[in-house]
Amino acid sequence: MKIHAVVVTWNAEDFIAECVASLLAEPEIEAVIVVDNDSSDATATAVSEEFPEVRLIEPGKNGGFSVGCNIGISAAIASGAEAIFLLNPDASVVPGSMALLARALEDDPGLGVAAPKIVSRGGAGSETKLQFIGGSVDPAKGLIYLPEWGEPDLGQHHGTALTAVLSGCSFLIRSSVIEQVGLMDETYFLYWEDTEYSLRLAAAGVPMQVVLDAVVEHDGSRSTRVGGGLIYRYYMERNRLRLMVERGGRSSFGAIMTMLPRYVREFPHFAKMLGMASAWSLTKARIRGLLAFLRHESGRAEGLGS
Repeated sequence: MKIHAVVVTWNAEDFIAECVASLLAEPEIEAVIVVDNDSSDATATAVSEEFPEVRLIEPGKNGGFSVGCNIGISAAIASGAEAIFLLNPDASVVPGSMALLARALEDDPGLGVAAPKIVSRGGAGSETKLQFIGGSVDPAKGLIYLPEWGEPDLGQHHGTALTAVLSGCSFLIRSSVIEQVGLMDETYFLYWEDTEYSLRLAAAGVPMQVVLDAVVEHDGSRSTRVGGGLIYRYYMERNRLRLMVERGGRSSFGAIMTMLPRYVREFPHFAKMLGMASAWSLTKARIRGLLAFLRHESGRAEGLGS
């Protein structure tokens, strides 16, 4: 199976090398494509100088995660890739994992997507924790259910499991499935585009499976949590509400009335963990996302540093 890897970067200079090196170490990956979304740091330079064998694409603007993915996916398919492996720049592949993912697709011609188990990147003295072993989504409530998220990874999961939702951090998907279902929705810009894509895959009857012995280590939103997580909160709320309406069948009023009590409940938690000033900043980002949803805004928001 001809597999190409696609990594979308934005200000990933400090951690992109580990990601790319892990991909190049997997013999099943024929080519690596990095799409740099107009980083303001030296991400593109770091990739081109340290990894000349990698195909670097610089669109010249930041169209968002889904746009970057679509550019890379389209380039891979045009080059003859039979499957595309998406990986976040703050993640790395545990050696041998690609062989397991590739084998899952090769052994089952009906399987459309094979995803790895995703765990936190355990540093010195820190405990590795589960981030993804599969899950489900309730679009009407704007909730994703990820069993055992945050629990210690003790090597307790093996074999395979079907999943109703994917993590945009990492998955291997057949090119034929992309041609059937289409590319990612570029108007989401950032966050929930992977959930929306999962729902489209499920609606098309595409089986999605987690290969639990294939592992990706992930830091988690290292680029977008800069500035106290304002980028993260804005896009999470705006796009969550949009998904609730477009894929969950809710009215705009119903979606907002579902979320407002959650904001109120979570404010004391943010204040305790981050301090009152930071909690208020995050809440304002959420409210800004809510207002953008009401104005039917999509794509990139100005003034967030994204």
